[in-house]
Amino acid sequence: MSARIVTLLLAAVLGFCCVIVVALNFPGEGKGEAQGMTESSTPNATAAQMRTVGLNDNHTEVRLQAGSEFLLELGEGGWVITLQDPGIVVRVPNITVVRGAQGVYVAKCAGRTVLMAARLPPQGTPEAAANPSSSQEVAIELVVESTEVAAAEATPC
Repeated sequence: MSARIVTLLLAAVLGFCCVIVVALNFPGEGKGEAQGMTESSTPNATAAQMRTVGLNDNHTEVRLQAGSEFLLELGEGGWVITLQDPGIVVRVPNITVVRGAQGVYVAKCAGRTVLMAARLPPQGTPEAAANPSSSQEVAIELVVESTEVAAAEATPC
């Protein structure tokens, strides 16, 4: 195959993938909710309304309301996520997220916790070959504030 045909085929595949990603990440017509969300998610939350927490929040304090959800998006790679107090903020199970995101999390109850993430470069990449011990670490303090509605519906922490 010539290089031009291979390039055209790759462009077609990438275009098709982009259409699928866009279709999965925007609300369905008339449904009023983002596709890919589970029943445990906020009923009318859309991807556009959900807060994103990422690398720009490293070493900062992020304030959340109890019951609110956020998308953790640190970029691609083998991130290992830990929460200092996993009862305050938890990952929502069974939600497919966009490439480069590590999941959707929900603030369960008032309190403070630290979200820590560590990433080693994938083996066999130029980044790993240049510096095999290189890693990236992120620490974000999450402060969850109680609301009257959330306090009435919340389960004790």
